Amino acid sequence: EESVRQVASQVREANIYRLAESLLQGRAAGAGRGLHQLLDSGAPPGWILGRMAEEFRNVVLAQEMLQEGAKEGEVGQRLNIYHPYRLKQTVAQAKRYPFQRVRTVLAGLLETDLAIKTGRWDEGLAVDFLIASLCPG
Repeated sequence: EESVRQVASQVREANIYRLAESLLQGRAAGAGRGLHQLLDSGAPPGWILGRMAEEFRNVVLAQEMLQEGAKEGEVGQRLNIYHPYRLKQTVAQAKRYPFQRVRTVLAGLLETDLAIKTGRWDEGLAVDFLIASLCPG
């Protein structure tokens, strides 16, 4: 039972990274597929939004550190990212995507979280709307 939980957790984390990449790229199909894989695996929308916010916050902070001349290892240390794959992904996204795109995604996550918490939108509808608003094409 514990092994199944660990594997499920690893699959969820991998799906979070794919979802983040799809959102940054503006790929609706990939983002929608990643989102629904997470939802179908039992991940609550609030957890998904929280993990996504954490990922994009790390990308913004990594962008700032890299501009200041920090090396990858230092970025990982300062952000408490110790898994090599996760650090590699964060640094690659920080280098690849402009700050404005990451900021747009973070703003969408915030708006979605507020809409859910204030009862304006149902959780399922809110996360679908988030994908649609961030990936118009």
